[in-house]
Amino acid sequence: MKITSYLTYIFSIVFLAGCGVNTMRVNTMQTEDFAENKKSFKKIICIAPNFKKYTDREMDNEDYLASWKLKEKFARETERWSKASGFQYEVYFPSAEAEDQQAIYTKLLPLRRSILMAISNQANSLNEVDNSMFSDENKGVFVVNTVLPAEWSKLSEEFETPYFSMIEMYANDNKSFFIHIVADVVKGRIEYQEIRRYSGKVKSSYLQHVLYDSFRTLKKNLKGGKKK
Repeated sequence: MKITSYLTYIFSIVFLAGCGVNTMRVNTMQTEDFAENKKSFKKIICIAPNFKKYTDREMDNEDYLASWKLKEKFARETERWSKASGFQYEVYFPSAEAEDQQAIYTKLLPLRRSILMAISNQANSLNEVDNSMFSDENKGVFVVNTVLPAEWSKLSEEFETPYFSMIEMYANDNKSFFIHIVADVVKGRIEYQEIRRYSGKVKSSYLQHVLYDSFRTLKKNLKGGKKK
């Protein structure tokens, strides 16, 4: 299974940060007025948090059994650590016990694909960060944002929030990549994008630390906005 153009874009960005044993690199991008919306940033619909385990260095060959064993835990930990960090992420995850299966498959998963498509189209010279800006943690602002199809805005009424998120992790035995994206379907744009790179093998107990770090960074990036 080949990596999508979006993952190719992510990998190319994060590798620019350099590699090191047990090192971690973070790159976040957000809209210019992202922090100003922190009071309305209460309820977020998180669509199918996804964990994928690969057997090869290039991350072409997925170990589906290993991936499946961690997918549900990854979803539960996402919801748990969002709430522990002061956020209200409602996680919709397709499973035999999941409620609203129809909404997940006919509305949320297609929206998730649309968000991925928007991000993959975001690789342009205006949004690329200069290599010298990369460090242990780097923050940037979208120069040109992407546009989500207008039809997705109707989901804000059904789910009572304009904010929809996707959280993913891709790993092999040597490294892992973590992605956290928040979109506003009413404004039709990506509000926030976080990319992390870790070295070393991912273990089940490792997931909670990754998610804690991500929500801590999100909270920090929401601070400092003007009062509305």
